[in-house]
Amino acid sequence: MLLAQNSAVYTSIPKSDIKIIVPNGFESTDYYQGFINKKATASIVLKEVGGIAHWRFRQSLKEPYFAQQKLVLKSEEVINTQNIKDGRLYIIGFIVDGVPHERLMLVTGTDAKTVMLLTNYPTRFKGDLYLNCRKALLSIKGF
Repeated sequence: MLLAQNSAVYTSIPKSDIKIIVPNGFESTDYYQGFINKKATASIVLKEVGGIAHWRFRQSLKEPYFAQQKLVLKSEEVINTQNIKDGRLYIIGFIVDGVPHERLMLVTGTDAKTVMLLTNYPTRFKGDLYLNCRKALLSIKGF
C-alpha cells in the first residue's frame, strides 16, 4: 500500500509507538521496521536502543566512528522542535556497489531510550527525496 504525504496524517511505524508523516512513494515493508520506496530504492528505518540516553549515545557519533564504517559525515545539525528536544540530524555519505548514497540519520529520544530514524537513498534521487525525507524524519512523535 502506497502512502501519501499529508501534513495532518501520521502513520505508525510497524511494531512501534512512533509515528511519522510518510513521504509520497513510500510503503510499509516487512523487511525491516519502516518504509520503502521501491522506485527510488530508498528506505526509512527505525532503530530503538533501550537503556541508553540519546545524548550519551550521540557522544560516539563523531568522524572517526563514521570513517571506521566507511561512511563520510557531511554535516550535523541540532534539532529542536515541538516533538524533538535536543536531537541531532546527521547527513552521511556512503557507497554501495559503486553507487553513491546519502543517509539522513535523526538521533533523539529520552534519558532511557535512543531513537534513530534513518533514510537512505541513492544520491541521484536526492533532488526528489531529500526535502520530503527530511520532513518525514522531523515529523517524528511518540517516543
